[in-house]
Amino acid sequence: MYAQVLLAGECSCAINQLPYAQALTLSPRNGGHINAPLFHDYPQLKSEFGLESAKRIIRFRLAHLPALREAVEDIGALDYSLVRDVEKLDVYFDRGTFEGSIMALEEWKTDMPEEAASCYVIEGKEAAQVLHLSRVGSPR
Repeated sequence: MYAQVLLAGECSCAINQLPYAQALTLSPRNGGHINAPLFHDYPQLKSEFGLESAKRIIRFRLAHLPALREAVEDIGALDYSLVRDVEKLDVYFDRGTFEGSIMALEEWKTDMPEEAASCYVIEGKEAAQVLHLSRVGSPR
């Protein structure tokens, strides 16, 4: 979307480059999915940059899909694109990592309840039933 504005010459904008690891979430390694690390990175972002900056970084990450959808809609290509919402799933095989992620999620939910409202934790038999998975156990 920003590229469209710049290419159209509609503004004279200053461009700031942010470090990839802190800002962007699109990579060819994941098939082009916009899979923003949200609660995973939130405690570290908060520690490194402070509460308000961490919130801004998370909101920036969350803005990717709506901005992309809007840009595709603006050129009338939504029906031809692969832009779509999907549900993300994290699977843990290590109890310590799983518990650390739950703590990070709880911190994010406390600080950013609106943005984190759709995130939840399920495990074991409940996960197998809800997600229609087989051979699911709890992390060890």
